[in-house]
Amino acid sequence: MIRVLVLLMLGIFAGSVWAESEMRPVLMGVALNVSDIERSEKYYSEIFNLKRTFQYPPSGGPIIEIGLGNKDGKGGSLLLARFSDDPLPEAKSRYGRIVFNVKDADAIAKRAEERGSVLRELGLPRGPGKPILIFFNDPDGYEVELYQAP
Repeated sequence: MIRVLVLLMLGIFAGSVWAESEMRPVLMGVALNVSDIERSEKYYSEIFNLKRTFQYPPSGGPIIEIGLGNKDGKGGSLLLARFSDDPLPEAKSRYGRIVFNVKDADAIAKRAEERGSVLRELGLPRGPGKPILIFFNDPDGYEVELYQAP
C-alpha cells in the first residue's frame, strides 16, 4: 500500500512539473509515404471526413505532399507524401514521421540529443518570422519532426 502511494505521489509530482513547463509538446501530425496521393486523399477524406489543409508545392509542379485535417481546423494533421517513383530500400518500405508543434524546438531537441538522437536541420535560415524545423530519429528509427512556428 505504501509503495502504491509513493508511486502515485511521484506520478502526480512528475506530471505537475511537466504540465507547468513551457516545453509541453503538442502532437501536430503524422506523415506517411503513399504510392498515390490522390487515392490516399480520397480514402482518408471519405473514411475520416478530413479535408485538404495544404499542399506542397502550393502551385505548379507535381504535388509531393498534402495535409489533411478536420474541417473545423482543430486537432492534428495527416500528411501524405509521394517523393519519387524510386523504390524504398528493403526493410524501409514505409516512410513516416511524427510531427510535434512546440514552443522551444531547440530545448526539446537538446533533450533528444542527450538521449542519443542525432539532430538534423534542413538548412533553412533562422530568424524573425521564420519557423524552426528540427528532425531526429527515435530509438526504433522513426523520424520525429519538431516544428516551432515563427
